[in-house]
Amino acid sequence: MKKIKAGIAFNLKRPIGKCGDKPPDFYAEYDTPSTISSIKTALQSFPAEVIPIEASAGFFKHIKSLKPNIVFNIAEGLGGDGREAQVPAILDMLGIPYTGSGVATLVNCLKKSLTKIILLHHKIPTPAFAEISNGNRECLNGLKFPLIVKPVQEGSSKGITADSVVHNHHELKCEIEKIINFYKQPALIEEFIEGREFTVGIMGNGKLETFPIMELDFSECQESFYTYKNKSKHWKKVRYLCPAPIDRKKEKRLKTLALAAFKALGCNDFARVDIRFNNKTNEAFVIDINPIPGFTPNYSDFPMMAEKAGYTYEKLIHTIFTLALKRHGIKCGGAEVKEKPQIHGEI
Repeated sequence: MKKIKAGIAFNLKRPIGKCGDKPPDFYAEYDTPSTISSIKTALQSFPAEVIPIEASAGFFKHIKSLKPNIVFNIAEGLGGDGREAQVPAILDMLGIPYTGSGVATLVNCLKKSLTKIILLHHKIPTPAFAEISNGNRECLNGLKFPLIVKPVQEGSSKGITADSVVHNHHELKCEIEKIINFYKQPALIEEFIEGREFTVGIMGNGKLETFPIMELDFSECQESFYTYKNKSKHWKKVRYLCPAPIDRKKEKRLKTLALAAFKALGCNDFARVDIRFNNKTNEAFVIDINPIPGFTPNYSDFPMMAEKAGYTYEKLIHTIFTLALKRHGIKCGGAEVKEKPQIHGEI
């Protein structure tokens, strides 16, 4: 059987010293050479001819000349409010299929204010919020302290520190100015949900599979939420509890919310949904949707949850690859395989 020609689109981490005047967490979402190598090794056993392609300025010319049958996309983009959609937009232009979500979904999930507007439209609970591009407090629309302040279009906890949760207007003003000046983008202000944090891995199209829920226990950390420091430096202090120690009723509620968010945002193949649970009110709130979750073996949440569902790393990559092949109607193993289109709905 002729091997499928597969590209891997990615952005590579660089040493912090090469960031110039950029924030120290500038490369937080980018991938290490070992992650790219792990995906490549898994795809080669598919079997596929695998060509890693960095999503740099020369990506268009490079991918056009290589003409892969499909691209395994984990690229985060080079900058701007639509950076995660840059590679998919190029691939769409060239008619090259790829894994994962499309342009609109990636744009809407990257800009958290847009994510939340879509969630609210579908009656999916998310913390009350405001987006501020200056210090105007009148835009807060009656939000109640404590609040959390974060960049409006970042992932991997970029820009989130112990000071991000604020309790008065002075702290709020300082954090807003820090985000606007340092990250060159508006600040997202949310009512902070004090309680437990969970993440739900989802895989599939049409028929969706949820992995065992993971709870992120920060009891041994200085900050009780996923700061950049907790995620990058103190991750060994975070307790990754999977399956999460919750009753069936709460498990069902969290999975229902995660699936509804996946469908509402139009995700393909896979995604990870982050949820915080207010212990006092017994309410759950979707706080983020990541259509390009991390794939670092033995570190990233998504493959750790997949492992608890019975997926080795190789099987996980194979399954995602197969889902994308089916969705694009690409012949695999000599037969054309197709799936029913995904049906979007509300809770």
